[in-house]
Amino acid sequence: HIHAEPSRYRSDCEAALELARQAQLQGVRRFVFVSSTKAMADPGSIKRDESWIDWPADSYGYWKRTAEQRLLDEIAVPHLAIVRPCLIYGVGVKGNLRKMIKAVHRGYFPPLPETGGERSMVDVSDVARALLFTAAHNDANRNPLIVTDGHAYTAYGIYCDIRKVLGLSPVPPFTVPLPVLKVSGLVGDLVRNVWSGCPISSAVIDRLTGAAAFSSERLCNLGWRAAKNFHDELPAIVKACLEDRGS
Repeated sequence: HIHAEPSRYRSDCEAALELARQAQLQGVRRFVFVSSTKAMADPGSIKRDESWIDWPADSYGYWKRTAEQRLLDEIAVPHLAIVRPCLIYGVGVKGNLRKMIKAVHRGYFPPLPETGGERSMVDVSDVARALLFTAAHNDANRNPLIVTDGHAYTAYGIYCDIRKVLGLSPVPPFTVPLPVLKVSGLVGDLVRNVWSGCPISSAVIDRLTGAAAFSSERLCNLGWRAAKNFHDELPAIVKACLEDRGS
């Protein structure tokens, strides 16, 4: 089973637990674990909060959730905060958003259709603020808390915003129909059997066209508020991305 296979995610889980054990031995009283909304099952078309307890199907999410559970069961520091950021954006942040910006800039990113699937995101600086906030707030103890910027985004909207910042027409001249994208994902699945570096797969298409919306109402009810949103930060993100000579 994929979850039982040794992986860097499993190693990360064990490393977090060992760090927490050492912190406990040293008398640390407040410990914050950075988890992820991936520690919950795919939310589908419904905006989910912390009450969504179904386990994720992928290895990354499984080991994040496992780390959460073991920390709660095995670590006895007086204050243990678990923070679940959603997709993180910000200057210098790596990952799928950076790849998307570079692909749009180079002209080989497929013109996405508007599927209406809403996604949650959060700025990296707001995540840092949430970590400090939950470390200090007593009601954050042993209660996993989702972190978002409070706005809803769609992949199509993100794609159009990137085009606008790059000086292109915000609205693409055409879009690739969703069934065509789905078929390309299936083809990519087959290609990956012989070339693991293929950038297209069914999972990639699902991430681009599906929904992943979460609520950070519980954290906001404690008094935390996001300070930034994706639209305002995107120009600086694109500029930094294009100045980065990495892949």
